[in-house]
Amino acid sequence: MHRPHRHDAVEFNQLLSGRLTYRIGGFRTVVSPGALVLFWGSVPHQVVETERDTSFLCATVPLATFLGWRLRDDFVRRLLGGSLFAGPEAAGFERWPADLGGGDAEARRIVRLEMEAAVRRVAAVGGPAPRTDHGPTERMAAFVATRFAEPLTVADVAAVAALHPATAMRRFREATGETIGSYLAGHRIAHACRLLASTELNVARVAGESGFGSESAFYEAFARRTGATPAEYRTRHRGG
Repeated sequence: MHRPHRHDAVEFNQLLSGRLTYRIGGFRTVVSPGALVLFWGSVPHQVVETERDTSFLCATVPLATFLGWRLRDDFVRRLLGGSLFAGPEAAGFERWPADLGGGDAEARRIVRLEMEAAVRRVAAVGGPAPRTDHGPTERMAAFVATRFAEPLTVADVAAVAALHPATAMRRFREATGETIGSYLAGHRIAHACRLLASTELNVARVAGESGFGSESAFYEAFARRTGATPAEYRTRHRGG
């Protein structure tokens, strides 16, 4: 089982066959064939189960490009907040990776237009995929995902699964490949990234709303996770 993955792009997955179970934003979500799913990659996400013969396609679009499409505010907030959206499959998806990686500028432009159309269709007729709870790890992960801005301890997280903190740490690491503390930091940084890219809040406000007790702690954690300062990240990922 792979550990949670993060990246600074909006990810498209189109499921061709089988069934996928994601853990994203702390919750499990099951996706069936024929669906196009969208989520923001900066939120910790992980494929935790697949049926036999499962096949799917994957593509990404930079966050700045996504924000530049000027989509509905409620849709953007929910997607960047950790919701996985599902909608109708996108025509031509199988050509996207090759066209984006090729040397034909017009082909790349067509793919970008197709991506925008697919996202707008999901925003218009799709919706957040149903979330499920399948055990103590999901309860702990979901608790972190919804309460990360609070001054949480391992004991707080363990309590929602009725586990001793040491047992909770062991089971969480076995299931996700990382510690509760690392998972918590991932959600805090993802939220900070969203605020920096999509709001005008100053850095002190971003740090506080993301759960950091001080600006210095925020700067250190942010640089370690993203390789950039908050100001550099904001400039790099603004839509325009």
